Amino acid sequence: MVAHDPDADPRVAQEQLFALLTMAGLVRHQQPLPAVLPVPHELLPVLMGRDVEADREALRTGTWRADSIALQRYGEWLGEITRKQFGMLVMNAIGELIQVSSSADLEALLERRPELLSDEADDLLRAFQAIADEEAPPEYQRQVEYWRHLIRLCRRDGVAQTFRRVGDS
Repeated sequence: MVAHDPDADPRVAQEQLFALLTMAGLVRHQQPLPAVLPVPHELLPVLMGRDVEADREALRTGTWRADSIALQRYGEWLGEITRKQFGMLVMNAIGELIQVSSSADLEALLERRPELLSDEADDLLRAFQAIADEEAPPEYQRQVEYWRHLIRLCRRDGVAQTFRRVGDS
């Protein structure tokens, strides 16, 4: 999918783009999400007996209620952990995005990794765009620009609808 010289190997271009973004610190090799959350000792008594996933959902939906200072601290900690984990998901998904080589693969990736449709992913791709504009060959600039445009359309119209429209044109 990377725009390139027709005689060039597309894998080489993808590897070069990945290397450029890795050097800029914007992409890292896949990072596994921690299986165990690091819990501050002072929060252990609050955490006991709580349904962490239900609390995450309540934070996400804005229905979280903290009736004590201890619960407020727990909510702040849980929100921070959730944001960090989501950030890692976004970074991992963008690492996968860079490896995509066809429209079908891109559509499948966007269906499988909805975090690519998030504001956080768009912010990261905007940073990629700035680096590509300054330091990368024009084909990389066009590729990042294309991803951002297509992902914006997917956010607005849905992945399937966007790819149907792109396939028709």
